[in-house]
Amino acid sequence: LAGGYHPACAQPVHLVPPPGCLDRRRVAMAPMAAPRRLHVHFCDAGEATEVLVPSGQDIRSTVSQKIGVPAHEIALELLDGEVAYDPALYATCSDIRAVRRCGGAARRGEGSAGSQQQQQPTVLFNFPSAKILLTTEGIFSQETAVYELLDNALESVYLRRRASGTPSSYIPQVVLLLDLERNILRVVDNGRSLTYGELVMWGQLGTSDHQKHGDSASGFFPVRYSRFGVGSKGAGKALLGEGGELSMARVEGGSGTKLTMPIAKMMAAAEEGDRKGEWKQPVSSWQPDAQVRALMGREGWGDKATCFEVLGVKGNTLAVVEAMLTQQGGLADKVCDKYLPCLVSDDPSSAARALPEMEGFARQPIRTSIELGARRIKLNDEIFGNGEVDNLRCSQIILARQIRDQHLEELFPQAAGSHSAATRAADPSCPSMTKVFDGICEADGKRGSWRLVLEYFPSINGSKSMPPVVEPGCFEVRWNGRLLSEERTKSFQFTEPAGAKELLGRGFPKDLPEAVWQCFTGTLYLDGNFAVDPTKNALLHDSSVDSLVQNLFRKWDSRAEKQRGHGSARSSPLSSPGFGSPGYGPGGGNSPREVASMRQQQQLDAAQKKKEEMVPLAKEMCAWLHECRTNVDEDVIFVAEGTDLTLRDVDAARGTFKATTNHVRISGKNFVAPFRDEESLEAKDPDPKKRLLVKIAVRKQEEFAEVCDFQFDGSFNTGSALRDSDVTEACRQATSGFVRFWRWTHARVTEQPELLPLTSLRNKVAERDWKRHVTAAKKHLPSELRIKSDAVSTNSHPVIDVGKPIAFEDAASAKGPGFFVVEVLNGKDPKEAMPGGLRGKLTFEVNGRKVGEITQPSAGGEYWFACPHAHNRGGASLKAGRNTCTFRGAREGERDLELKFDVTVDPAERPERLFLDRGVEEVRLGDTLPRLCLEALDATGQRFDLDPRHVSVHLKVGGGAELELHSKDRKTPLRAGREPRRVAFEHLQLRGKLNLSSSARSNVRPATLVFRYEQPQSQPQQQLEDLEMHVQVSSGPVARLDLDAEQTPLEPGKPLPALELHAFDAWDNPATEETVRLSVAPEGSLQLKDSEVVTDSKGKHKLKARWAAVSSAPAVGNATVTFSSAGVSKALAVPIVQPPAARVELVCPDSVGSGESFELELVAYSEGGAEVAVPEIDLGALQLAVAGSDIEPPDYTWQQDGLRLRSTCSVIGKVGTITLTLPPVAHDILSTADAKQLQLCAGAAAGIHVSEQEVRNGSEFTINASVVDSAGNKLETGQYTWQVEASAPDELYVKAATRRCQPSPSLRACVCTKRVLSQSTPHAVTIRATPTDGAPTLEEEVQLQLRPAELPSQIALYRRSDEDVLPVMGRIQAVAGEMLPELLVSLSLETGEEHRRVQQCQLEVSWQGESHKRHDTFPSDSRSAFLVSGLPASTTAGVHKLKLTLHNFKAAHATADEQRKLAATLKASSRSKTVAEIDVTVLPAAPLGLQLVGDEVLSLQDDTIVTDVDLRLVDAHGNVIDETFDVTVTLTPPATPPADTESTTAVLQQPLPNSTLKVKRGKLKLSTLRLSNYGRSGEYSLDFTKADGSLAGSVPIAYTDPAEEKADAERLRQEIARRQADLHEKKRLCGEATTRHDAAKRALADAQGELRETEAEERARKKRQVSMSFDEAQAKLAETQPPDEAQISEDARRLGTLLGAMEEEPTVPLLLDDEEGVRRYTRAEVDGRPLEGGAVLRVSQLEPGKWAVDEVTRTRHGDETCQRRGVFDYTADAYKMKRAVVAGGALFAPATTR
Repeated sequence: LAGGYHPACAQPVHLVPPPGCLDRRRVAMAPMAAPRRLHVHFCDAGEATEVLVPSGQDIRSTVSQKIGVPAHEIALELLDGEVAYDPALYATCSDIRAVRRCGGAARRGEGSAGSQQQQQPTVLFNFPSAKILLTTEGIFSQETAVYELLDNALESVYLRRRASGTPSSYIPQVVLLLDLERNILRVVDNGRSLTYGELVMWGQLGTSDHQKHGDSASGFFPVRYSRFGVGSKGAGKALLGEGGELSMARVEGGSGTKLTMPIAKMMAAAEEGDRKGEWKQPVSSWQPDAQVRALMGREGWGDKATCFEVLGVKGNTLAVVEAMLTQQGGLADKVCDKYLPCLVSDDPSSAARALPEMEGFARQPIRTSIELGARRIKLNDEIFGNGEVDNLRCSQIILARQIRDQHLEELFPQAAGSHSAATRAADPSCPSMTKVFDGICEADGKRGSWRLVLEYFPSINGSKSMPPVVEPGCFEVRWNGRLLSEERTKSFQFTEPAGAKELLGRGFPKDLPEAVWQCFTGTLYLDGNFAVDPTKNALLHDSSVDSLVQNLFRKWDSRAEKQRGHGSARSSPLSSPGFGSPGYGPGGGNSPREVASMRQQQQLDAAQKKKEEMVPLAKEMCAWLHECRTNVDEDVIFVAEGTDLTLRDVDAARGTFKATTNHVRISGKNFVAPFRDEESLEAKDPDPKKRLLVKIAVRKQEEFAEVCDFQFDGSFNTGSALRDSDVTEACRQATSGFVRFWRWTHARVTEQPELLPLTSLRNKVAERDWKRHVTAAKKHLPSELRIKSDAVSTNSHPVIDVGKPIAFEDAASAKGPGFFVVEVLNGKDPKEAMPGGLRGKLTFEVNGRKVGEITQPSAGGEYWFACPHAHNRGGASLKAGRNTCTFRGAREGERDLELKFDVTVDPAERPERLFLDRGVEEVRLGDTLPRLCLEALDATGQRFDLDPRHVSVHLKVGGGAELELHSKDRKTPLRAGREPRRVAFEHLQLRGKLNLSSSARSNVRPATLVFRYEQPQSQPQQQLEDLEMHVQVSSGPVARLDLDAEQTPLEPGKPLPALELHAFDAWDNPATEETVRLSVAPEGSLQLKDSEVVTDSKGKHKLKARWAAVSSAPAVGNATVTFSSAGVSKALAVPIVQPPAARVELVCPDSVGSGESFELELVAYSEGGAEVAVPEIDLGALQLAVAGSDIEPPDYTWQQDGLRLRSTCSVIGKVGTITLTLPPVAHDILSTADAKQLQLCAGAAAGIHVSEQEVRNGSEFTINASVVDSAGNKLETGQYTWQVEASAPDELYVKAATRRCQPSPSLRACVCTKRVLSQSTPHAVTIRATPTDGAPTLEEEVQLQLRPAELPSQIALYRRSDEDVLPVMGRIQAVAGEMLPELLVSLSLETGEEHRRVQQCQLEVSWQGESHKRHDTFPSDSRSAFLVSGLPASTTAGVHKLKLTLHNFKAAHATADEQRKLAATLKASSRSKTVAEIDVTVLPAAPLGLQLVGDEVLSLQDDTIVTDVDLRLVDAHGNVIDETFDVTVTLTPPATPPADTESTTAVLQQPLPNSTLKVKRGKLKLSTLRLSNYGRSGEYSLDFTKADGSLAGSVPIAYTDPAEEKADAERLRQEIARRQADLHEKKRLCGEATTRHDAAKRALADAQGELRETEAEERARKKRQVSMSFDEAQAKLAETQPPDEAQISEDARRLGTLLGAMEEEPTVPLLLDDEEGVRRYTRAEVDGRPLEGGAVLRVSQLEPGKWAVDEVTRTRHGDETCQRRGVFDYTADAYKMKRAVVAGGALFAPATTR
């Protein structure tokens, strides 16, 4: 009860106690104040009387006054009667009982037992209790109701285990009993059991204040789940069916009690609203039944038991539970998962497997089971998979951890056995699979601990090891170790990839894929200080309360922060000021906008602080995931770069595809297959060493395989086409897929590759292991086929001997030559016959044609095949000669077995027919026929071996032709290898006359070639039929040509006469249809109409007139026409004569360029217009006359060129028309005009023409330039790139855009000198023209005369005087610390004038490291200038620089566009600023006096000597003043008189007093300074006086006496001790004040409560309608009079006492008088009060409502030191409360009087 019972105010419970309890007595008589409102049940002979004792009042006195029993006779005890009541121990109890004191403790116990036997106690249930029970509907489901009952049982055994005196043999046990036959559910435990009083309180509803137990927050696994009140009753009601009962029973020492709740009556009354219903339920005795007794007999149970029973469970609930009990998701599974920490044993290995990283925390294992009759499910064993329940969620997680740890042991053998921190230290490369984050939350004065344990489950063999029962990337929440199954918070911001990216920004590791964030899971452990919902399945997320839950998840969960922003708008009245409050509205100090700004700033600060706290956690999280993935993960990476990426299958409708690659990386190991053809899948590189050979897991066996490629799935946007980038990106993102492979035994098992997941891929296979595997497989497979020649032969089945030939007659017989016998041998050495033969078919082929096949061999493994006979009907047959026989058998995964051998069949004796290999239809006489091969076939259609001696050829001719066959005996035998011989007839020719008639229409004759086989004499005389070949014979090739023509001399252009051509062959036969070609020599002399002619059937061809003509300009002499055909030619000579010249012409071009060369020709023509040779003319006299403008005489020479005279000429001059005139010597033969006109144009570009001009400095001007030739002619065509540059860029700036234009452009340019131009000066500008066709660049330099313009020249500086403005010459002067004189700043221009509007510019003054840009203008019409004033002079004497800079120069009358161009020009010319520097001489100020160099005060002690004391005569700024004068030195003692009148003062020993010293140039140096006489301590002064009596300076000297210094140290130590004592006293007084403050608050709350109750009763009374007589009214009025002092309640008197004891105004405890000691003083008593030693107390205001008390002490040097002694606080809660109560009492007094 002390640790677990927290009752609150509720309806009173009336107990009927047994008699005999009134004689009990207690010895303790000390006053006992109630810690809270207490219900005391006084047990007398009758009913129990209840007394309400307010908090703070004495319990016995109050009960004594109410009951009338003396206080010393009253004993207080708990309701069970076994424990005496102590308010310090049982401060939370709200109900106790009181009895009369009688005998000792033993007698009280006996009396109690006797009374229980005499009368059975009862529990009173009333309507409020039923109403409370009705409110529990909807809270519990049937599942959560079971959890609620188990919570109570688990906590009971937990408390008993922790209780003192528990035997070591005790084993905590909880059993859930399910009785399907009786429909009963029980929860039985062997915990601390219920006492009698607790059992009674269990029956009372509403006695819980829903607070946690005292130690529920200690650790992560305290089993403190339950709460008194309606928890178990509400849970039982959720399970209860109609007409059922709830009961609680307890047993201890063999006997027990039982209480059954009247649920049906209570619920009926609650539903009907019967407020007067009361039900007394007896607490009956109970004897455990056999089922409970069996449980109590188990090992470690003990003698106590508690049983909660639900009789009549709702519906078929138990049947459903039984059906799902052992299944996944059933009751056993969920209970094991929810209470896992309670089920794990103390074994460290078990704890480490079930609760990683939590085995070091205190935990209590509890033996738990679920039982149905004889069936018992031990949940402690089930969690490790050792029971009958399959697929428990927790057991699956434990199994996944075991698989993961085994994988780690394989990777890191040194860390095998465990993966704790100690083991991982042995192998530093072994990463930790768990990551722990922990911390503490604080809110509203509470502290809560949390611990987040994350587990990493790596990929093993390419597949995820994450158990399927957990949610990847999330964690579950356990409160006190109990799983909160409905908690919605699954992650923190730093455990999510998006949150980590947001926190780290660019610091987020790029090589950490998002898939890794799905490889971990975890658990968040919370202690009991975190609030949960009523069902304890989720945390209590209440945004309106600043709880630990809100503090934790607002801090770490980003979504909780977002939900907070969209949550309730409620806020604390202290956090948000309302209207009229001191911090809001008019006069409040802060406007609403300021308050919102402050809140926003607070939120930003909180967000920044939160981010700073979470960034390290996010970095740790990323580092942990990266380490696990790098060292442990066996993930799959599809490589896209440099691989054979092939698209296999595309589904455009769904947007999916399949693709393959030849490269994957698994756990850092590369698997690279060769590139393959997309269709045939054959490797592009045939090297067998490039194959990827691996082991594949196929149906739980590892087999050898060759990898084809790796397949993965991808997706793309259905709205667009599939791109290569989509395939590449899908390859990079893929983490799982398939491998395509061929299995191998001794060869490939299948033709097409198989497909399996990548998880089946194992290690690579070395080449030697692969060969060893193939060799071993081949030994047991068929390796050879062999002919069994020793097989037994019979008449019906003769066996063919393949070593002997077969006679042709046997081969050609109908039944065939016999059988072949084949056997199969294996691969062993020596080889053995395989009786079973092949698994497939054995096929027999002869000469490539299939004969047949056999599937099963005969006995002994022999295959018998019949050999086909020889025939020519098609299909398989034997042939004469060599026959190839093939036996072929299929092998699994290997190439077919093949046996080939030859069978020889003897040839036939005679052929059957003859034939030729080719045919010939047309033959010309004299032409050699192609080779004709004569062949023969036997009866089977095979070639027959011909003998040349037995074959011949003959010719048959008809029609009168005389022909003969030549070379008919040239026969050649042909044989190819072993093939039969053939006979070849070569060089056969036909010769002779055809004797064609003149009237014959055909020019051919028919003939026949006859081939004959002559039978040998040894063979039968059966002549073979001749073979004839019919041909058409025509005339032979041309052998002779004849011409019939006349020869006549011809002039150019004349035609040739007709002629006739005849052609004959070698036998004078007309050569018909022969082509004759014509050719002319010399070439071009004649023009032929046709170059070829063809003879007709008579061998003739007639050429008509004009078949050829002489050309227009032939060479004089004979021309020849040659007729040729087949190497035979005939020539025809044609003589040609030349005509005389009729006219001569001068030929020249129409236009030429100046200076360019051109051609002149003299051409002669005949009368017919034909060109002829120019007549002979004196070439020396043939000189041309040239007429034109500025033409230079041409230079030329005539030369003979064929028929013409040629000359090359060039003319230089101006553009225009020129005339060429021939000399008179040529006029005799000219038939045309004697002059030739042509146009002279501009020639090649030779230079640039530009004129000089005068330009204003800084202005823009135009340059007119032209490209000219050597004669000065301007070019009109062409494109040039024009550039204008300064010849001296350091002196001149030129701005001109590069243009691409015609040869004569107008170029715009702007020029400006880079220095001030004081007078007109020439400057050179270079102009370049670059042709766009790549010709050389033309360049010309032109001189520009630049004249000064209105451009800035220099700054003019002036000083203001009384009468005029004077220019500043040289430097200016100023006094240190004062102002510089006013200056006028103007600007001089290049023209010598001053700028008239200088205020348009910007002046910047740089002085003493600062820039001044704001200046006034000089108010004068005659001068435009800036007024520079207000510049403070430097405090350091010397020469300083004053820098003046004028920016943004603007001309006086320039437009905006002109000003913009001018500014750009000045900037480019480096003249945008005009700078001037002036020297400013700063003089020292008035002398201040002599001062020490360095220290401000000299410190001396006793007679210490100080050497080299430097003094300087300085002004107020420390500048040394250069003056020389004499001073007198004296020593002045301290002004304060000594406390000791006998003490002396120190005197000046060195230098001597009143001695004269000389100050030279402001410097004075004392070589020795010494004081003597051991004077008193104090501040002395070393004074220097001038001759006129004025003080030249004073140096302070701090002189210390050692005795006084020691005394001061002692006083300081005493002061420190006194202040320390004051501090301790303040702490004590503060504690007392806090105690009084708490008591006052409680008293105020009670008083206010009573006041509210009184007011409520008064309001209710006034509302009631009163109907009474006058006397009754008078009596009622008397009752309403204010009560006298005797009627004031005890609480009110106590409140008055407390308020009276409180101080009227704040005081401070001080020790001011040793006799009075420490006492409290008010502010008026303290302020200005003197203390010993000259100190004074001073009160000053710190802030509104707070005043500080300081002890002020003056030092010897005149300074004040303050020491804080206390603070008067008018803002304390106690002071405010008293003022509020006093004010409330003042208002309430009149109301009470009324």
